[in-house]
Amino acid sequence: PGEPMSTTLAREHALHALRAADIILQAADALSTAHALGILHRDLKPDNIMLAKTRSGTDLVKLVDFGIARVMSSNTQAFTSTGIIVGTPDFMSPEQITGDALDIRSDIYALALIAFTALTGASAFPGGNSRETLLARLTQPPRRLKEVKDDLPWPDELQKVFDRALAADRDERFGDATEFAQALDEAVGTMPATKTMELYRSALLARTTPSRSKSVTPPSLPRVDAEVPRREAPKPAPPAPENADAASHSGAGWTQ
Repeated sequence: PGEPMSTTLAREHALHALRAADIILQAADALSTAHALGILHRDLKPDNIMLAKTRSGTDLVKLVDFGIARVMSSNTQAFTSTGIIVGTPDFMSPEQITGDALDIRSDIYALALIAFTALTGASAFPGGNSRETLLARLTQPPRRLKEVKDDLPWPDELQKVFDRALAADRDERFGDATEFAQALDEAVGTMPATKTMELYRSALLARTTPSRSKSVTPPSLPRVDAEVPRREAPKPAPPAPENADAASHSGAGWTQ
């Protein structure tokens, strides 16, 4: 159930800052899990972030479509096949565009582009078509939040998060998806509170998710080879005497 984030953005243009940060935080949790397993997604985009609803009315996020994902080298945590360009142009990292070796920072870059679009309703890079956008990503810095959407008081802390996450040099970026998403969430939390923001924050607090609550250790299951208590078999009845009348009068014990 639910819909792709791209459908939500087409309808709403830009998302409430708290909602956008929450969606990115949940997507980052999923992405970090994939990275911990040595898997690069390589095609992060709003089409691949599914949004369902929790009972409290907030978003329940699922990261989907690992169709072109690849397993990274266990030694370098990088996908080393170079010269192959895959992914969706509007959300490619610079190293994807040039066909260089990829690592988790490429996925994090794409997630940051999604976050920028969710907050502003526009791309972080100018361009009328995919080719111009790709060229801008290789030759220009990303646009600033207030440059794209100047009707909100964007905190300097939030701009710094995007400056780092969208750095052309991947050595300057965040090295973990959750680290980026938490920094984004904290920076959004410094924005001036509004009634809408307070209502949404209350809904978030009413929901329990792994990223916003302490982990719970599941109860241990019994071992498969554990000894199972055996039910005692009933004792067999003694055989009936050949002469019941004689037995009862002689005190042979068969009628105790």
